[in-house]
Amino acid sequence: MGRISMTWTHQTERGDPLKVLERRQEASRARTCAGCKQIRLITSPFGGRRVLRCALGEEIGQRCSKYEERTAP
Repeated sequence: MGRISMTWTHQTERGDPLKVLERRQEASRARTCAGCKQIRLITSPFGGRRVLRCALGEEIGQRCSKYEERTAP
């Protein structure tokens, strides 16, 4: 008989549920563009709202290949 595997979780995600949640949150932060030095907060000419924009013209959200970490002042 073959071994039954759980399809909803990876083998590496077993164990303490709190640690699993922490690992998942760390991984999701690593895939975003948050912390990139190219992100700018600008005032939109349409209604005056302040919005985040990428100075390189990339879409905000997922990390692109041009990601550069912001250095501390």
